[in-house]
Amino acid sequence: LLDQNGLQPPADNNWTTTEYAEMAAAASDPDNLIFGTNVLPGNYYDHCSFARTYGGDILDESRDNFTFNVDPASIEAAKWVTSLRTELKAAPNRAEAEGLQFAAGTLATSTLGTYAVRSLDETIADRFQYDLRLFPNSPDHARGYQAFVECFSVAAQSQYPTEAFDLCVQLTNTEAGVESVLNSSNQPTARKSVWEAPELKDLLHPIFQDALQWMSDEPGPFPHPSNLRFQELQDTWANTSLDLFYGDVSFEEGMQAVQDACQEVMQLPRP
Repeated sequence: LLDQNGLQPPADNNWTTTEYAEMAAAASDPDNLIFGTNVLPGNYYDHCSFARTYGGDILDESRDNFTFNVDPASIEAAKWVTSLRTELKAAPNRAEAEGLQFAAGTLATSTLGTYAVRSLDETIADRFQYDLRLFPNSPDHARGYQAFVECFSVAAQSQYPTEAFDLCVQLTNTEAGVESVLNSSNQPTARKSVWEAPELKDLLHPIFQDALQWMSDEPGPFPHPSNLRFQELQDTWANTSLDLFYGDVSFEEGMQAVQDACQEVMQLPRP
């Protein structure tokens, strides 16, 4: 789709959100349900990455307060995301979004995590050429992120807690991670030594090393609320933010509605 519109992907990871928005808009053909991007922070922690890219955050340092519509950088990031649909028509609205997929050739670009890199290659195969870049920097700040990983745990009711813990250690060690990549299409596990393993160098897309270097240099703590009400906060975000990002309400009204609803959850006591 980029080639068809005379566009070139960024040469490297040194690009900006402004350049991304311009490219996505130029690649879009809304009348034929072709769009340049599908960027949409469906999770509050997705917006955390955007807010950090603009130099801010979605929670304050104490993790006691929601700063979505308080932190100027977070507000600027939200304006950028919202403008992709309301101004640039570079991303699908609510009615247009269903069924659009990068692998199907209806999106010129798509945002995804390292968890999907190898499976994406299997899905696309040789149907068209594509490449991967890190999410752009903002015009005045380096890209940000939050580290979202899955974890193994042992229940307190386990009859064999020691053995269960030893099994978790075994399943998450470097050797198991390397073997998983060598013998399947699995993504490399969330262990630095696996990503750096020399035997995987020729198997993994260079984006893994780009991401590893970036995350090694830049912290990305997960924005977990201090009252531990993660799921309630996430559910509240999901139920209130889409009207804003799809442009169904004014920007100011939508921002305040999300802020008020999420801050209400933040003020609840620990369960």
